[in-house]
Order: sequence, then C-alpha cells, then structure tokens
Amino acid sequence: MAAIEAGPTVVSGKTFLISDSNPTTRLGICESAIKAARYAGKDIPTILGGDEMPRGKIYDGSWSDATLNWKPRYESFDKFMASQN
Repeated sequence: MAAIEAGPTVVSGKTFLISDSNPTTRLGICESAIKAARYAGKDIPTILGGDEMPRGKIYDGSWSDATLNWKPRYESFDKFMASQN
C-alpha cells in the first residue's frame, strides 16, 4: 500500500527492501512463533548450531522506509507473533 500511495513518480524503476530492522536467528524465529496462540505448546525443532548460529543476512531498509514514508506496524517479528492471540 505504501508504494501505491507514494505513486509512480516515487517508485517507478526502484526496488524496495522492507523489513522491521530487527535481525534474528532461525531459533529466534521459532521462539517468537510459539508466543502466538496458533503455535503455543508446539516443540521448537532442533536447529543445528543452536543460538550460536549467525543471524544470517542483515540489511538496512531505512532508505525504503524513508522513501515510502513507511514504518512497520509491529516493531519486530517477536512483537507481531506475541500479538497473535
């Protein structure tokens, strides 16, 4: 919606990287997911490397946020999953 609202003069020919800007691990994703009612009580799978695994790709979406005058509804995936009850 933000791209549509910004209009074609702002978005034409550009690629936008959208994120909540809170890096996490695969284990962190699972730990966040079980905070939601849908996944509560589910077992977290064994993740090779555990929480010592690197966070993977970390990127900066601030240019996209500023260009589109956008901010995420939830400040993190963890906050989003915790709200799903």
